[in-house]
Amino acid sequence: MAKIKVQDYVSKQKADSESEVSAGLSDFEKGLLKTFTRMEIRSKRETVPVLLTEEIIACIDKLLLLRSEFIAASNPYLIATVGELSHCHGSDVLRKFTMDCEARKPHLLTSTQLQKHVAS
Repeated sequence: MAKIKVQDYVSKQKADSESEVSAGLSDFEKGLLKTFTRMEIRSKRETVPVLLTEEIIACIDKLLLLRSEFIAASNPYLIATVGELSHCHGSDVLRKFTMDCEARKPHLLTSTQLQKHVAS
C-alpha cells in the first residue's frame, strides 16, 4: 500500500457489481461493492483491487489538495515523503511511534506482528 502512486488513485472507479470478478460473490458482497470505490494497485506478482470508503477518499483528496505545499511535483507516490522522491515506509513509522509511546515491549509492535494479528 505504501507504494500507491497518485496516478493509481486518480484512475480509481466505482466498484462494479456486474463484472466478471463479482460473479463469484454473494449478494451481500455485491451490495458492498455499491458503497465502495475500487482502485487497482500492483503487488509483487499481480494487480490487486483495493476498496475505498467515502471517508478514506475524502481524506486522500484533502492530502492531494495540500500536496503541492509539501511534496515535490515529481514525486509519484500518494503517501510521499517530504524532501525526497520516495514513499513513507509504514514499518518505519510504526517503529518510531512504538518508541515514542514508550511501550514496555516495543520489539513486539512490528508490522509483521500487526499483519499476523489483523489476519487472524
